[in-house]
Amino acid sequence: MLELRLKDGNSVAFDYGWLRKVEFNPSEGITLHFGGTDTVRITGRNLNRPNAQLLRGIHAHRVPWIQEASEPDILKAADDATVIEQIVFPTASR
Repeated sequence: MLELRLKDGNSVAFDYGWLRKVEFNPSEGITLHFGGTDTVRITGRNLNRPNAQLLRGIHAHRVPWIQEASEPDILKAADDATVIEQIVFPTASR
């Protein structure tokens, strides 16, 4: 399962077995397509950074969770850090 942790404390987990497509666009972020119509958009900075390997980890089903950063955490994170600014998914997925 891939758990998506929101900054408000809520979380949702999706079965990696239902992950059918992963799209990466540096200006839009990572879009995960699960099952029929469930999509998850992950936005932030340095999402495909060579040393962090978030995208590669998702491809290999090795990322157990992704956490949205709070505003203070975003502001104090190093410029080269991978930072998840927002996770957006349909209400039906929650």
